[in-house]
Amino acid sequence: MRLGIYGGTFDPIHIGHLRMAVEVQEKFSLDKVVLIPCNTPPHKENGAAASARDRLAMVRMAVEGRAGLEASDMEISQGGPSYTVATLEALQSPDKELFFILGLDAFLEIHTWKEYERLFSLAHFIVLARPWQGDRAEMFHVEQYIRENLPGLAVPEPDQGYFRALHENKRIYFAQTTALDISATHIRKTVNQGKSIAFLAPESVEKYIKRQGLYL
Repeated sequence: MRLGIYGGTFDPIHIGHLRMAVEVQEKFSLDKVVLIPCNTPPHKENGAAASARDRLAMVRMAVEGRAGLEASDMEISQGGPSYTVATLEALQSPDKELFFILGLDAFLEIHTWKEYERLFSLAHFIVLARPWQGDRAEMFHVEQYIRENLPGLAVPEPDQGYFRALHENKRIYFAQTTALDISATHIRKTVNQGKSIAFLAPESVEKYIKRQGLYL
C-alpha cells in the first residue's frame, strides 16, 4: 500500500489542506492519505488555539465520505509533544510504502526536528512547494539548504526531478498543487471578527466552529 502521511496542527482544517491532499493522492497514485492532527506542536510556542479533541473532530468531519482520505488520532492518543519520527516509526510495515507530506517552509527547517536524520530512512518525502516550477533560483536555494544542513543525507537527481536520500533508497519529491490563498490563521481571525468562513472550510467544520464557540 502506498500511504500518504499528512500531519499538522489543522487549527482548523480548511479547503486548502483538503485540496492539497487530493491532488497529492492523484499525482503520486497513493492508495490513501492519512491526516494526522498533532497533539502538542513542538515548534509552536503558544500551541494550538483549539483543543486536540476539537481539531480531531473537525478533521474527521472534513474527510467523512471522501474515498482515499482518512483521519487518525494516533498522535493525539499518544499524548505529549508530537514528533514525526515516532509517528513514522509506528507506521512502519512490510506492506506499506510511506510518503510523508509537508510544505516547503517546513522542509527548510527540518534540520531542527527531533532525530531528523532518521526521517529520511523511514519514508519518501513529498514537499509541497510554492509555484517555483522552472524557477532555477528557488531550486538552487533548496539544493544549497540540503548541502549545508543535510550533508550525507540526500543528493540531487536533476534529470529525474527529485532528490535521492542516501538511506533505504528513499526519495524527496517536490510537487506543486493548486495555490489557494487560505490559511488557518486567516480563518481564526475571520471567526474572531464575527465574519463568515463559508467556502474556506467544509460546511461541517464551519458549523462545528460556531457550535463550539471556537476562535472567539
